[in-house]
Parts: sequence; structure tokens; C-alpha cells
Amino acid sequence: MRIKETKEVYEGEVTELTPVETENPVGGYGKTVSHVIIGLKTAKGTKQLKLDPSIYESLQKEKVETGDVIYIEANSGAVKRQGRSDTYATEFDLEAEELMIIRFIPYKRDQMEQILRLRAQTEGIQIDESALSLLADFGVRATLRYSAQLLTPASLTAKVNGRVTIAREDVQEVSNLFLDAKSSAKILSLNEDKYMK
Repeated sequence: MRIKETKEVYEGEVTELTPVETENPVGGYGKTVSHVIIGLKTAKGTKQLKLDPSIYESLQKEKVETGDVIYIEANSGAVKRQGRSDTYATEFDLEAEELMIIRFIPYKRDQMEQILRLRAQTEGIQIDESALSLLADFGVRATLRYSAQLLTPASLTAKVNGRVTIAREDVQEVSNLFLDAKSSAKILSLNEDKYMK
């Protein structure tokens, strides 16, 4: 036995979102939303829908704004935000009110070693001086983030090998398993003919 369910769905880019308010029918001083007018732009054209106020609450929960791509199930009133339309996608990047340039000087090798030592202490990881030195070298060659991210796998490798303290060979082993972004990009460019495009 097969059950087939057909749903009536309104889908498109929101061009207009206007809640229409009226005086509260129960009395009192407040206003209530009587219905919502929503404009949806699709490949077939533009539609203007007059929807129930309960859908307005769903639109607010999904944080729907003009330029969002949404769909609304007609029978249940469920609203799902799919994303942003291309014309509005970059809008938020351009809304910076002020620009502040911060001068950044890259860390020196000894500073990286000090940061990595502090990170290891914070995480409760014991590390050999030669292993710490190798991690600092990786930080200079690649990035400090890459070196810091190697601490946990190196600690696990040391435990698997029956040691409490990370040794130089543990760091070497995990650096062969986890590549930094520059090395990974270099391997991809050298072997680009072997990958799908």
C-alpha cells in the first residue's frame, strides 16, 4: 500500500513583508495583526499573498526579511527559510559603518614556542622540549593555529605508544597525518590531473 501526499507550497524570494494591524476586536487599547501581506518572486512571476496572522509569528521565528528565499506550506502554515537571494547575499558585508586598520606583526619563533607551551599547560598536556621546538618550527613554516591543533592528536599518539609526555616522533607522525593548508594546496596543484574538475 502506498500513500501519496501532495502539498500546496508557496516558494520564492520575499519582496514584501507587511503585517496589517487593526484595532483589537476584544477591546482595549492595543492593535492586533489581522493578516500579513507577503510578496513572493518566483521564476514564473510575482505573487502577493494575504496570509493568516499565525504565519506572521512563524516568519518572525525564522527571522525572515526581504531578500530571503522561503517556502510556506499552505495546509499547515509551516515556514522554512532556505537562504538569501543573490542580489541581497552580499548586502551585509557592505554595511560596515567604520573601518579600522589594525597593524599585525607575525609572531617570532620563540613567541610561538611560548604560546604553544602555555596552550599545552592549559590543556594538561605534557610535552618534550624537542617536540615543542618542532611544533614551533611548524608554526613558522605554516601557521600557529596548525601547530596548536597538532597538540591533541600528538598527545593521543603518545598515549597509544605508552608515553605520558609527547615526544618529537609523535609530533612528526601527526604532522604526516594532518597537513597544513599550504602543503595540502601544493599537493592538490601538483596532482590536479588526478582529481575531478
